[in-house]
Amino acid sequence: MAKLTNDDVRKLAKDKGVKFVRLQFTDIFGILKNVAITVE
Repeated sequence: MAKLTNDDVRKLAKDKGVKFVRLQFTDIFGILKNVAITVE
């Protein structure tokens, strides 16, 4: 699998019309959290 840089990922997202990226993680108590960030 090829290594992608941050700029590569941003370009792919822009080319595909992605507007938001949702990140999911668990906090220190084991509760699922998520955040949506813009591609910019």
